[in-house]
Amino acid sequence: MKTRIWNTAWILLVSFALPDGIAEAAWTKFTSPNGYFTASFPTTPVETQKSDKTFIGTIWENIARSKSAAGSFAVEYSKLPGIAVDLGGHNEIFKKAKDGFLKQTGASETSYSDISLGSAPGKEMIYQTASGQSGKIRMYIDGHRFYFLDAQSPQGNSATDPFFSSFQILPAPDK
Repeated sequence: MKTRIWNTAWILLVSFALPDGIAEAAWTKFTSPNGYFTASFPTTPVETQKSDKTFIGTIWENIARSKSAAGSFAVEYSKLPGIAVDLGGHNEIFKKAKDGFLKQTGASETSYSDISLGSAPGKEMIYQTASGQSGKIRMYIDGHRFYFLDAQSPQGNSATDPFFSSFQILPAPDK
């Protein structure tokens, strides 16, 4: 009986001591020397690269992605041609990225707002997948670098806070 009470007390103590979702201390800090960013992921991310042919030429998309029981977390970064930034402007780039994401995933927009990270302008969108799961993206433009962060967690958007709050853009020699 004493053991049973002790076990119950231990479970309650642990459950109240840990925040919902995954503890931030357990996350892995990742720095991309080519992407000029750092972020924390629940597991070590896998890096991939793909090309996307656009009306302004081929853009290489570099992706660092982590999938685990905590959810799906990704940072995608690209170096945009100067003409895209100079002629299209930040808002047009954000709009095309948002619209492309919604079309590709079949998700629906819940909210969309202005944000920034230091001097980098950005946008944040909360979305709902077709299966009903909520997710969040953040986009930033720093010089000619475009960053697209996407996170979904079964525990909800608050469980993605360690990922988004850890993201930093590092100085790049090509700004």
